Amino acid sequence: MNKFVLVVIILSAFYVSTASALDISFTDGYTQDSTSTSDGVVWGGYSLDSKASSINVNADCLCWDWCDDGSDDDSPDNWDTCYCKSAQALNACKQESAWVTDIDNRGDAGIQALGSPNPVGTSVSGDAWTCSHDVREYRDCGDGSYGVYNHNFAPMPGVPYYVIKSKNYDCENGENYDLEGDYTSGRVDMKTNLDCGANLACSESADDVSITSATGSIPNPCKTVNGYSCSVNANCLSQNCVHGICRATNPYCGDNYCDAGENIDDTNECAQDCCDFDFTSDDDSICHAECSLFGLGTFTSGCDNLASGSNICVNTGTVGNCCNAKTYCEAGSQCDGGSCTAVASADLQIIDIIPIQVVTGVDMVKGKSGFVRVVARNNGPQNAVGRVTVTFNGGALTPFNPDDGLNNMPSTGENRTFDFKFKPGVVGDDLAINASISIY
Repeated sequence: MNKFVLVVIILSAFYVSTASALDISFTDGYTQDSTSTSDGVVWGGYSLDSKASSINVNADCLCWDWCDDGSDDDSPDNWDTCYCKSAQALNACKQESAWVTDIDNRGDAGIQALGSPNPVGTSVSGDAWTCSHDVREYRDCGDGSYGVYNHNFAPMPGVPYYVIKSKNYDCENGENYDLEGDYTSGRVDMKTNLDCGANLACSESADDVSITSATGSIPNPCKTVNGYSCSVNANCLSQNCVHGICRATNPYCGDNYCDAGENIDDTNECAQDCCDFDFTSDDDSICHAECSLFGLGTFTSGCDNLASGSNICVNTGTVGNCCNAKTYCEAGSQCDGGSCTAVASADLQIIDIIPIQVVTGVDMVKGKSGFVRVVARNNGPQNAVGRVTVTFNGGALTPFNPDDGLNNMPSTGENRTFDFKFKPGVVGDDLAINASISIY
């Protein structure tokens, strides 16, 4: 009788699958500049935790690669730690996996809730780097449905975190700007599309200022655009604050100011600012003789109904002053009650020149200090300020005090004195002291 022996071979197998349902998140203690606590960006020395979430209900152990460089995951040497939800789960997974056994044997396996936070060392302020966390999930250890799931988080080798040592603002498209952190080999965005606000734009010449203090303030890169108010050049995107407005150029043609460089034949000549049609120059109270060369008209010979007091171009070198709606006053006359009258003048006179060393009326001694006093008065009907100059033997003398060369000369005819330093350096009988006075 033939006997048949039925041999049943039971194969125990597991499979490795790539899954992406599980997630890794970060929580950090760096919130300067209103940055997020969950962006995975932290200043060196601040706290950083990572943890897994969306963990499969059948997961027994999670093995972590704290700095995944994308190298072969199929070696336990590339995995740093395994955490299992219980001692029973650890033992069951060790029965299934030589990897878990190997990691436990080297002392890197432990027991904790699989969703617990894991502290990440960030060294100290000034240190910087980036690494990526990767996770391998062991499910259903010991119940016949055992499986291993790698979470590669493509396209990155893992989920990255960044330890930074400096920060800066960076302009984007000339309008908005980003807050960036430097992790030595690159920069990471901490906040994006920050808005400069109304009438402002991000200046490429004011961004990328690196701040190496965790709590330091970053200079604002936003500047005022052209056409809006400013106080200094640094306020403006163009760096041109012209008469309180940001402009594309300085000077700026079209702002109703006749600035240096805007006259005829100047580099930035601008008839629009420097001349009106009849060259009355009301806007800036300056008569520009060059205006006729712009070809806009001819010089006026009257005030053409301009307001009393307006400056007016009479000819190519003379500024008149409108006395009434039709009349301007010539040089040497003034407007008085709507009509031109002669300008009253001052009549200044030197009365006496008195050299003094000890007392008046004695011979001068060579090398001895003294002073020369000049006496003057105003014989005219108009008050004035007089300026006196004195020379001795052809050389100018210095006023005794800084203001002694000047004095108010009232029209009442009162004498005024002017004192000058005097120290004769020569001898003789015909050495002259001369004085003159003029209206200052």
